[in-house]
Amino acid sequence: MRVLSLLLLLVPSVLSFTFRSSSCSKTFPSVSPRLCGYGRSIPVVIQHKNVHKKAFKTELKAIQLEDAVRPAVVVGGTMGAYALRSTFNLPSPLSAPILLGSLSYLLINLNLPLQSHQPSLYCGAFAGTSAMSLMSTPLNSIYLGLIAAILFEAFERFKLFTGKGGRLGMCATMSSTVFTAVRGRLALGSELKAFIKSIPCSTNAAFAVATQATVVGAGGALVMPGLAASAGAVLCTLMRRRGFSPVTASSLVGSLGIWGIGGPLGALFYAGTFVGMSADAASVETRSLKGQVVAAGVMTVIFQVLGRGFLGGVGGKLGAAALGGVLVRDSLEK
Repeated sequence: MRVLSLLLLLVPSVLSFTFRSSSCSKTFPSVSPRLCGYGRSIPVVIQHKNVHKKAFKTELKAIQLEDAVRPAVVVGGTMGAYALRSTFNLPSPLSAPILLGSLSYLLINLNLPLQSHQPSLYCGAFAGTSAMSLMSTPLNSIYLGLIAAILFEAFERFKLFTGKGGRLGMCATMSSTVFTAVRGRLALGSELKAFIKSIPCSTNAAFAVATQATVVGAGGALVMPGLAASAGAVLCTLMRRRGFSPVTASSLVGSLGIWGIGGPLGALFYAGTFVGMSADAASVETRSLKGQVVAAGVMTVIFQVLGRGFLGGVGGKLGAAALGGVLVRDSLEK
């Protein structure tokens, strides 16, 4: 009887230990069942901590590599734009970002991991559309690219205008303005006078549109440029919905404006594509074509007021105007 009682006491303990050992072995196949007894789970915890540490270190290295590559790509975009403009007889300074954006699309199709760096390249190229008299030498293009890289990093880290079309152009405009001021080529007094003089002209043009007083003058000032910008915005939006990235869609559609239409209307057609680069443009559910036309129209007014006589020679002003159009449109919709 004593032996039987002892067996009855030992059997449940043995069964419990066997069950926990087998289940632990299934859960952690690399761990011996002998380590899964009472108080023997510490090696498992240590093993998982080591796995998490390795994953964290790998992710940290990837972030550090990204932080190093992104500014280099911005500088490369500015230098590339300068090289193209100084080497070839391009029809417009805006040809440089179109060529670089299209080139990045071709390289992506060759399975090169460049898609995440397309915005960096495009931003640097926009800064490189500044007047050649400002850059003048390859070294100056590097300086301009470095300023653009610093501001682009600020835009990314502080999430300034994230997902808004035209943010790259705004970054380029700020970079070019800083570069111009550092070089002592920015006359604030003259720029302010030019800005004040541009307001009556734009107001008269807007009044002419509203009253249809002078069809030719109104059409030249706002109507035809607005239609060109709207067409560019719609076409770029449609390409986005076909799966093209923002930079690729803008570059391909913009080539029609710069090399097809040409002149100021072609430039505004290309500027309309910046509206189509917004994050919400990729889906019919988040952005209507009507909203894109509104933003392109506002962009045209902003550029006609600021772009023609203000901050002469500074690159990226069309993109800055596009950002203004997107922000005004979004505020009206709220």
